[in-house]
Amino acid sequence: MHPTWTWQEIADGLARVNSKWKCASETARTRVRELRQTSVKNLTEQDRIESIAEHIEGWRELRSIAAQVILDCQAGATTVIDESTGKEELVTFKPQPNVIVGALRLIAELRVKEIELMQHAGMLPRHLGQLAIDIDLRRTTDVYIEVLQQFIPPKKLPEVESVLLKRLKEVAPTSRAALPPAPE
Repeated sequence: MHPTWTWQEIADGLARVNSKWKCASETARTRVRELRQTSVKNLTEQDRIESIAEHIEGWRELRSIAAQVILDCQAGATTVIDESTGKEELVTFKPQPNVIVGALRLIAELRVKEIELMQHAGMLPRHLGQLAIDIDLRRTTDVYIEVLQQFIPPKKLPEVESVLLKRLKEVAPTSRAALPPAPE
């Protein structure tokens, strides 16, 4: 919807798209208002984590499709399903380097979008150098727990692990996902 359109122009546009949608300008205004309210309600009811996971999964699927396009272009052939018979047929073609470059560019762009979304959601640190710190903390924690398992009586071990993990999290509050959860 263009911001300078009048409600009558919107109503006329709806009628041009589908004759069943012909309506008065006031009806068009009411329908648009209802649509906006429904859209806002749907957005607020959607689980944010589920939405992020859905975006990431979609981007990964697109990357997979682009990778298959690259393989097909390099091979100069692909299989397609004949709609009339339902059988797979091998189709050969002249490899197109520009298609390969475009698919590679798409893969790179989708990967960047995925990383940015994960950073904004707090699933990855904004400064990727923080990952080295997180990895070091994980290794250090694993070493501490391994040593503790050798020298602490088994009955006291869960309590000691819990205190140690809690203290390490206090020392490194920026590494949210770096440490395993404290045992309960």
